[in-house]
Amino acid sequence: MRYKYKLYPSDEMENSSLNHYVFCQLKEDRLVGSFAVQPPIEGRFFLKIFAKPERDMNEGQDSTSLQNVCTLLMECTRARKYIEPLPINELPWGPTQTFYDYKLRLHNQTGPVIVTWGGRRRLVMESNETMLISYTIYDADGMEMDTRSIVSRDDSGNKITFTISPPRVGTFKLMIFGMPKPKQKGKWRLPLLASFMV
Repeated sequence: MRYKYKLYPSDEMENSSLNHYVFCQLKEDRLVGSFAVQPPIEGRFFLKIFAKPERDMNEGQDSTSLQNVCTLLMECTRARKYIEPLPINELPWGPTQTFYDYKLRLHNQTGPVIVTWGGRRRLVMESNETMLISYTIYDADGMEMDTRSIVSRDDSGNKITFTISPPRVGTFKLMIFGMPKPKQKGKWRLPLLASFMV
């Protein structure tokens, strides 16, 4: 399924003002949608979830084409102090269906969160064929960052190794795009393969 969501205070009109505090991922062979919600303050909130089977989605469709499948009323009796908002991600975190369609594999990573402690972290991806790959990285506010100083890439055979060196403590969004190398030259729009929270 493709999921989208809106988190907002229960006394407000429907909006997505608190989406920064929801972490959505697909689990169990992408058949289970998982939503981790951490409101920044005490109170009552609505989590409204929209969904649609991926096979019914057309490329470039907006979220209005997803159906509202449930609305949950949540009560936060005690909020964590100093909670950091997460980067906004329109799709569930982790590999997309395209990643699996291209028969890609991750070697040293399970789940959509890459944790580094005071240094760098490698992400190794393997494919059965030569891939065209690009990537971007964003900070928690959604500002695109200069990837040259943060992410480097090394190709060895069918293995692609990304070395990630965050510039500071914080949360970042790494988006990897790619497709098998086409036979003809030209400009190609690379589909999203995966989004990771760093």
